Amino acid sequence: MALNKYFLTLLILIISTKSYTQNDTIQKKYFSIGTDTKGIAFGNPNIYNGVKLDLVASGEQMNGVQLNSFSSHTNKINGFSINLINHGAEKINGFTASFMINSNKLNGVFAGFGIGSPKKNIENRSINGVPVGVLINAEKLNGLIIALGNSYSKQMTGISISLFNQTENLHGLQIGLINYAGNNPKLLRWLPFFNFHK
Repeated sequence: MALNKYFLTLLILIISTKSYTQNDTIQKKYFSIGTDTKGIAFGNPNIYNGVKLDLVASGEQMNGVQLNSFSSHTNKINGFSINLINHGAEKINGFTASFMINSNKLNGVFAGFGIGSPKKNIENRSINGVPVGVLINAEKLNGLIIALGNSYSKQMTGISISLFNQTENLHGLQIGLINYAGNNPKLLRWLPFFNFHK
């Protein structure tokens, strides 16, 4: 009797899905439990709402939960996203955890070793919210920044807690071993323990 229930459930799931659906835009195959654009997807649909599971994510937009083993190159993520190595989305809104989060626009809560981009590539990159990492770099940092190593920006608004804080234009408070605010008077640009500017 229990075997019949499991078989019937499996049969309903198979019938209610298109096993391998071709996406109109990027022509990649994926398996979806639900519809072509909603449900649980295994693979890389172009635009999807729900849960997406894969090794390496790509596509235009993901709304919901995205879990990958290695990296994500989905253009825009709204929701919750976790992977092991690298996030390279154009824009992320929500929560993201990865070893490296290298995206242009980050809005939300982020956890990783490196968040933002290398110092030489920070143009047009912004982080709004609460990034928690070791190295945090962006052109604009807004919110509560927590970096175990270095926090670097051209403009920082909010509170930055880091071993080394460096910004060209500070509007807030820096707390750390060494703090640099380029818009302070010369004698107050480099300060130990804390620095601030309105």
